[in-house]
Amino acid sequence: MYHTLTKSKAIAVLMTAMALCAGGLMAPTSAKAASIKLAVVDLGKLTSQLTEQSADQQIMQSRLSQFKQEVNARKKAIQKLEEPLNPQSVIALKQGTPEYKAQENKLLKASLKLQVFEQFTQDRLKIKQRMLTADIYRDVNAAVAQYAKAHGIDMVLVTHKFDYNVTSTRALMLQIANRSVLYHDGAVDITAPLVRIMNQAYQKANPQ
Repeated sequence: MYHTLTKSKAIAVLMTAMALCAGGLMAPTSAKAASIKLAVVDLGKLTSQLTEQSADQQIMQSRLSQFKQEVNARKKAIQKLEEPLNPQSVIALKQGTPEYKAQENKLLKASLKLQVFEQFTQDRLKIKQRMLTADIYRDVNAAVAQYAKAHGIDMVLVTHKFDYNVTSTRALMLQIANRSVLYHDGAVDITAPLVRIMNQAYQKANPQ
């Protein structure tokens, strides 16, 4: 009888505790979940309108232009080195002579230097582009976090403009797979104020 009574009391206490958890402890969590404030950011639209992004593009275009100019200059120099080795040229060197072999060596060295220069510069341009992209994404994260805290936003989701006119099924499926928000009310879109805030901050940090 003692064991039976103790077991019954234990069950009663356990059920009471579970009821308290369900009614007292779980309720605040549900209330909190119901009061979560959400917002969305169109990441593509945001970055495309940033002054920082435009400045980075100008930097990359300038470096790419310098790279192309240097390559063209070196190619012209190589063409001049090739001319004496062309039998049809008026300044053609006689094959087998020391002068001919010396010219071949000059041409070979210039061609190898061009290949090394092209590969090295292309790698540097890729690294620079990656660094600039990482900087922008880091700045976007910081701006979103600051804006969310200032406006009591608990979570910010990324949305993208959906392009129904893509020319391949693969591109369409990639868009679908990458979508995280299927619908949102326009009132929760904070892209425009973020563009304004980030551009003002960039212009302040980089005065003309």
